[in-house]
Amino acid sequence: MKNSGLRIENAPTRGLGFTDSLGMKYGMVYITTTIINDTTIPIDLQFAFSQEYDYPTAYGEEQYNVILLSKEWGLNGVEITDSMINELPKFIDKPYLDKTLKPNEECVETIGILRPSRANLCSASPYAILEYSDRGNFPLCEWAGNQDQESNPSPKAFGAKLALGLQVGFCTVGGQYESCKIIPCGHVSYPEN
Repeated sequence: MKNSGLRIENAPTRGLGFTDSLGMKYGMVYITTTIINDTTIPIDLQFAFSQEYDYPTAYGEEQYNVILLSKEWGLNGVEITDSMINELPKFIDKPYLDKTLKPNEECVETIGILRPSRANLCSASPYAILEYSDRGNFPLCEWAGNQDQESNPSPKAFGAKLALGLQVGFCTVGGQYESCKIIPCGHVSYPEN
């Protein structure tokens, strides 16, 4: 990520459909992201997601949840079990992460989008965690939030914050989305101590 000393690697999206115990159908699409501290100082990583997000107005008044999933969701070759699906409500209630990464340490997180599954509702898929200063690389995406969420121009300064966003694609077919939105999802900071 430019000169921030932070490296973010996003794995391809994966997904599944399921029916809960009440007979409601859902779609879940998720990505596993590895964040690596390439600096010589510790960094603080924070993710925070709202309880629900709105689809773009062109798709109606539907909502979706963004959640941090348990480590097992991100492992290659792991079969998603009923037990893992039954645990999803507890992840909806804890949509945040606060962690300090030591120099050269990495953090692996799996971020999912949970949405109702209906015939005429298009998909919502997470594609990448990215730094807000990368706006120029995603000109066709709508950017939620405001200019105050932009990254500090000198990111390695102690106390500086790098704002992070989650790229969400809508109505995905064959890896291409009809529209996309970047939602604020946290930041990385360089602590003073």
